[in-house]
Amino acid sequence: MNTLAIDTATTALGLCLQTELATRPAVAAPHRRTHILQIGLKHSEKLMPAVRSLLAEAGLPAQELDLIICSTGPGSFTGIRIGLATAKGLVEGVRAAGGGANRCGLIGVSTLDGLAYRFRRFSGLVAAVNPSLRKKYYAALYQKGTLEGNYLETTLPDLCEALRRKRPLLITGAAAGELYELMLAEGGKAEPDPVVDASGQSTDPAGLLACGMAILGEPESEPLPLYLRKSEAEITFF
Repeated sequence: MNTLAIDTATTALGLCLQTELATRPAVAAPHRRTHILQIGLKHSEKLMPAVRSLLAEAGLPAQELDLIICSTGPGSFTGIRIGLATAKGLVEGVRAAGGGANRCGLIGVSTLDGLAYRFRRFSGLVAAVNPSLRKKYYAALYQKGTLEGNYLETTLPDLCEALRRKRPLLITGAAAGELYELMLAEGGKAEPDPVVDASGQSTDPAGLLACGMAILGEPESEPLPLYLRKSEAEITFF
């Protein structure tokens, strides 16, 4: 199955393409390609050129895509909408090009799920944390790859307090370092110190792809943005 994962929920653009080399023996390239580009909030300009470049690198025509996995957030409202709209457009384009023969699918997965996925075998709790706005942060907690509780928008002090005595603990995401430093500064009796993912990445498109593949076959529903707060327009005008 040829699968493309897209994450536009943060200031990074994350793409992962997994191709079925068994059906394309002439392509002497890795089975999976991952690109993470730090582009700020320029997804509308950079997304499609990056997708075309990735497909060309793999020698894969877009009409041979079987599945697209797109981040639903939480993150930039505009970024999420751009990603979902582009993913839906690609799906419709693939289906039209195939005359209905290729029923390209579309699955939505949270950015935070993708970040936590590669640590699913960690023995303790995994906290995925990304910056939001107004000194707040998006966060989610996982135990052996399963979401514990709800997706949150919270402050670092509140998150620090909630995790004070949770051990073993691993922290990932763009705000992992900030949370770790605050936990050290605040002190506490819990041992050992948290494990920190030093990459500081806000997205893991390979993890996003794996999460989507894991739920393949479940009843399909249209992916919807994962919004945890009101938009700037709603805050300003309503």
